[in-house]
Amino acid sequence: MKEPGFVSLKTKMTMGIILICLLIGASAVFFINSISTTIIDKEYGDKAEQITEAVASTVDPDEVLELKNAVLDIYNGIDKAVPSSEWGSDAWNEYIARYDSIRDLPVFKKLQDQFRVYQDIYQVDCIYLT
Repeated sequence: MKEPGFVSLKTKMTMGIILICLLIGASAVFFINSISTTIIDKEYGDKAEQITEAVASTVDPDEVLELKNAVLDIYNGIDKAVPSSEWGSDAWNEYIARYDSIRDLPVFKKLQDQFRVYQDIYQVDCIYLT
């Protein structure tokens, strides 16, 4: 006669093997995810550095300085900057509209054309000038 709550050795072994397989599977998924994230981060960093070096070696620092000064002149003339968290609001659109004159500067167009060349070469969506 079996005792109540009795679990056979075969059932215990089966459950143990299933539990071990689940643990090994979960560990493998975590490990592979960690490795792939590291590889992707390294590739992204390497590509960003390569693009940065290429752009920095060809961009004229005087032109960048001229553009920076034009942007800062507008920025310094504004009483209150609108944060990007208000993107799409009337205040945001009004704030950004103040910088529209920058797009008409010859130096902006020249730098934009240079950046577009690198965007095409390196197949990236955009290159920022900070």
